[in-house]
Amino acid sequence: MNEGSVNKEYMLVNVAEELVKKKVKEIMPSYDMCQCGKCYLDVCALVLNQTHSRYYTTEKGKLLNLLDATNNQFKTDLVVTVLGAMKLVKEHPRH
Repeated sequence: MNEGSVNKEYMLVNVAEELVKKKVKEIMPSYDMCQCGKCYLDVCALVLNQTHSRYYTTEKGKLLNLLDATNNQFKTDLVVTVLGAMKLVKEHPRH
């Protein structure tokens, strides 16, 4: 390891996954469906299976900067995909 980077901790992040989890948590309470952990994770899994991964390396604590910098079209498409996944999970809960 390069000595100049000793004080910095880096992490590998799938920004798409972080955005999906954030968006599902944001939308789910206003959607008339079960909000248990299983349904939450099922919605996330459905969305992530339809979404391309977006991996980045970042310093710990700078994840929010990456989330904010994400393409607006991606964010818009994400909302549509999340709503579709929530509809499916609502109609076919697995708990």
